[in-house]
Amino acid sequence: MQMKLQMINSLMTSLMMKMNRVLRYSFILYSYNIVVNYMNISINELKKIYKNINVIDIRSKNKYLLNHISNSRNIDKNELILYPYKYLNKNEKYYIYCQNGISSLRVCQILKNMGYNVYNIIGGYEEWLKQ
Repeated sequence: MQMKLQMINSLMTSLMMKMNRVLRYSFILYSYNIVVNYMNISINELKKIYKNINVIDIRSKNKYLLNHISNSRNIDKNELILYPYKYLNKNEKYYIYCQNGISSLRVCQILKNMGYNVYNIIGGYEEWLKQ
């Protein structure tokens, strides 16, 4: 009897751990889906709406001066995160890129949480060069 109780207890513990893992992964996937669906824009989509939009390059000033997406403006990513009110208006849309789309995704997440209407340009400047 004691052995059966230990076996049941062990199975229940194992099952609970697996359920916890599934719930955790489900939340991560759900969170990723929100970011992908609501904060990103592809280069092809961007080119369709490219006229009269606000594009921000958060790469270093040196990289920006070497080459950049035309009509974009360069704002240091730390400066943008610390003082967004100096550069952004919460009533306007902004499309943000970095070299490969990773830093700009994080910046967009932060600015989105502050109430700004921002979109990460998927793949960043490297993807722009490929298109």
